[in-house]
Amino acid sequence: MDASASPLALDAPYMAEGLDRFQRAFMDEEPPHDGHRRNILSRWHTAVGVGVAQVEGSRIPCVAQEFVDDWGTYEHLPPKISVGDFIDIRGELHEPAELAIVGISRIDAPAPRAPQDLNQTSDYLVPEAYEAFLPRRLKTPFPRPRGVLSLLGSTFSLGTYLDDEGKPGLYEISIWARFPGVNEERLVSLRTIDVGSRAP
Repeated sequence: MDASASPLALDAPYMAEGLDRFQRAFMDEEPPHDGHRRNILSRWHTAVGVGVAQVEGSRIPCVAQEFVDDWGTYEHLPPKISVGDFIDIRGELHEPAELAIVGISRIDAPAPRAPQDLNQTSDYLVPEAYEAFLPRRLKTPFPRPRGVLSLLGSTFSLGTYLDDEGKPGLYEISIWARFPGVNEERLVSLRTIDVGSRAP
């Protein structure tokens, strides 16, 4: 049923078996396609929200879970710039998170997708970074060269140009952190900048 063509059932009875079906779909995932399950079981989320909705004439609810990993504060980034423009990435991570990597990736601007195509989506992947910066620990602040990720205590800064071989698109700035007892870096911030072609 196309939810966009049907009104929401505001007083729908949510049947336990329908809700259980969704939760089992998440928890029964098997590696390596078990992103939902691993995300739900992570102990490092700081907040969670759950939304449930149902359209008129359907007994099957729609469920969304949103997890938040609030482990830092980050300075504003411009929403739109041109290829090759300089940006300053700054922020501070909160204990026990420790900065591991700042990654920059690019994807083409997305085109509209049909509902049946979206319903086949099972993973939410962060594109592979075309540039990844490892922190250089400092004892005192000093003017840093461009393209060097400086770390002073828990505060970090990186000045760089957004330019993946001159291609426009959506550039994603990802912040990855290490946590005690976790063997892999965790994504704690992902922000997107719309980068257009530079005018001739």
